[in-house]
Amino acid sequence: MEGGGGRSGVVVDIDAAVDDDGGSRTRPWVRVDAETGESEEMELSKQAVMRRMGVPARDLRALDPLLGYTASILARGYAIVCNLEQIRCIISSEEALVMRVQGDQGDDDAAARYADELKRRLAAGRHAAAGMPFELIAFGVALECISSVFKSETADIEIEAYPALDELAKKVSTLNLERARRLKSRLAALTKRVQRIRDEIEQLMDDDDDMADCYLTNKMRMDGSILGLNEGLERTGNNNGLFGRSSSAPLTTTVFPKKKDVLRNQLLKFELLLGSAGFVVGMFGVVPGVFGMDFEGVTLYKVPHAFEETIGITGACSLLMFGCFMWYLKRRLFF
Repeated sequence: MEGGGGRSGVVVDIDAAVDDDGGSRTRPWVRVDAETGESEEMELSKQAVMRRMGVPARDLRALDPLLGYTASILARGYAIVCNLEQIRCIISSEEALVMRVQGDQGDDDAAARYADELKRRLAAGRHAAAGMPFELIAFGVALECISSVFKSETADIEIEAYPALDELAKKVSTLNLERARRLKSRLAALTKRVQRIRDEIEQLMDDDDDMADCYLTNKMRMDGSILGLNEGLERTGNNNGLFGRSSSAPLTTTVFPKKKDVLRNQLLKFELLLGSAGFVVGMFGVVPGVFGMDFEGVTLYKVPHAFEETIGITGACSLLMFGCFMWYLKRRLFF
């Protein structure tokens, strides 16, 4: 490990996967341990990262700088995948993997600063952050780092903008106008980048399910409790002879999916009921509409109480039709 980076660790080559073309392709990562806060350089292939962090390949493509994906924050299983431009990382409850982009000094420096800041935060603020899980600390540090990057770029534009505007105020020339146009383009591009990340954060905060998925420690604790309960029930049932060998499937794979199926069936029944009622009401509404057109030469319009009698007959037929729908659905075991 190079001493200039300010991080401790060794270069590790883990599970170099072979791509379809027969060659092994690895990418440099910086790993930050949740327990110790120590960081280390690692060379990991895509397959190794997928196995290690439990994320699908499509989410790793969102981190690939060559594919040009926009900023994104994804809560997947037991990991948070963050593409915050210069900060590309995968966070779990046990560690954080930060991608180092070779050939891009700005992105590489931002990744190094993130790893160093996260390490410093874990070391200096461990007691102050008591009760806050590692994944939220790591996610917060990522947002702070990309914010500092934007602030630095904004300051650079301001440093160039004020002299350029002063020169343009003194003398309107093609050179000064072109310089101001370039600065305006840079500012507009920076604003768009900031807005993309802001939209991602707002979308995440507006979705309660996504916010809950980001609490990885609580999710693992709940799954551990369910698994322990499952094992305890199975052990008790097997000891008392309540469960046979054929019922050795975990309860989490049988009970919870069945609850979801019951809820889905109830929603489908409700949708069928609403659809049938809407069809009957629509048919009933046709009759007043026809009477409202007042066609010429129709003798029915001149018969006393014809409208009331027609509405009554139509209403009775509509109710009969709705009853037939319900009888048919009940006979087909939909209800």
